[in-house]
Amino acid sequence: MTVEGKTPRRGGPVRLRPVAEGDAASMVRLLGQDRESVMLMARMPWPLDEGGALHWLRTVGASGTTFAVLRSEDRVFLGCIGLWPVHGGEAGIAELGYWIGREYWGCGYASAAVGMALDVARRQGLECLQATVKPENPASVRVLEKYDFVYAGEQEQEQPLRGGRQTVLLYERDMELRPGSLGEAPMRESLRRRRPRPNEQE
Repeated sequence: MTVEGKTPRRGGPVRLRPVAEGDAASMVRLLGQDRESVMLMARMPWPLDEGGALHWLRTVGASGTTFAVLRSEDRVFLGCIGLWPVHGGEAGIAELGYWIGREYWGCGYASAAVGMALDVARRQGLECLQATVKPENPASVRVLEKYDFVYAGEQEQEQPLRGGRQTVLLYERDMELRPGSLGEAPMRESLRRRRPRPNEQE
């Protein structure tokens, strides 16, 4: 996936710009002492030092469309959000992932960033977004449900940095559906049947 232009995207309280290696120090500032938050992420190394952050930026951050989330008023680095190819590389489907530093939780920044990422997904012509969440992360579930992601069941996901197979909750959003249109169980069941699940192990 590519990002058109180099200019930060505007939207409410946050701006998005492509991640850069210079973000490593900010990542360590937000996550370097926060093991609990890092354990909620499948691909963030722990312990996290600047070398580990650079590795994440050069591998995970470079594997799709990945943005730094900045506070609009002063450009403070808040976290990251990205759209990444799913396991199997099926066209039209991407995985949404994001994190916001703990000191900025509860301010609406994650919700604003997800809304902007959906706009990017539409511009890229994506048909479906998928997101996996640890069961112990209900705050992320609430953000996803706010944007009409629907629960598609549990799965076992291979996470080498977390010691092997982990149970995660799968959420999906059909990008062809207009906001607010997912409210009936038959629609949710239909969406589950037609979409593959990311990172499933054979």
